[in-house]
Amino acid sequence: MPTRHKKIIVFGVTGEIGGRIAKFAVEAGYEVIGVSRGTNRLPVVDLTGVTMLTGDKGDPDFLKNSCVKINADIIIDSVPTIDHVELFHKYFKQVDNFLFCSSVGTYAPLQYMPADEKHPWREETPRNFYRQSVRDIRIMELYEQGDFPATIFRPSEILGADRVPIELWGARDIEFFRLLKANKPVTVADSDHILIHPVHNQDVARAFIMALEQPEAIRGEIYNIAGKYAVTLERYLEIAKEYLNSNSTVIKQSREAMLKMPYVGEKNFVFLMTHNCIDITKARNTFNFNPVPVEESLVEALKWCEETQLL
Repeated sequence: MPTRHKKIIVFGVTGEIGGRIAKFAVEAGYEVIGVSRGTNRLPVVDLTGVTMLTGDKGDPDFLKNSCVKINADIIIDSVPTIDHVELFHKYFKQVDNFLFCSSVGTYAPLQYMPADEKHPWREETPRNFYRQSVRDIRIMELYEQGDFPATIFRPSEILGADRVPIELWGARDIEFFRLLKANKPVTVADSDHILIHPVHNQDVARAFIMALEQPEAIRGEIYNIAGKYAVTLERYLEIAKEYLNSNSTVIKQSREAMLKMPYVGEKNFVFLMTHNCIDITKARNTFNFNPVPVEESLVEALKWCEETQLL
């Protein structure tokens, strides 16, 4: 439970991560105000106990006239842009903690494994999420100026209920898993050794709330948020096949051949073919982050696909 009664504003409360953050915050005893534009059409977790507020976080008038007056102690944004960061810095002057969601994609391609928070991320590379890097640089600059108590969380590939899991074509195409379930051949890149390091969406959300138990310690820090361990793409495919009881033939093609397939997008595929192996020691040591293994995350995602008749 919080050491004292605190108010949290969660922006993007109807999103996959924002909704879970709000839910866990309520369960932890916080007063939670969830902000959404009201345009989400995706599945939403149970938000019982969350006070809902409709508006656009990019609208200065909405922030000044509605959000600032809440006098929140904590601001959480699971999908921030650099413009949102600037607005928050301008209008929220009495907030104890700002928590932002980023991505380990800022590290790509990895120069060493597992990649910790000291891994290079500020320079643009052919594969990193540089727009997020630019935003994160600005967050750290504002913190160093002394009036922006911010923390950045960097999750890896997210799995779990409410979203089709990543497949071996590089995106989230349910057709890949339909082929497996129907015992039909699937074509993948000859890259069994490539590492993937997914994280459960519940673990991502819990990390935000667990970190708030040490509000002073987390200020100005970056935390990697990933699953218990990385696995190879070969093992990832095995997990899916085992759960779906699939005996599909796996056809191996070169990466060049895969890029010619109509269902393969170059950007996502190239990113998948880049090792992802993340060090979560800092989060584990700071707030006892203890995520579930990839097997649990992927199986839950596939169960959700079956329950919603996507599979």
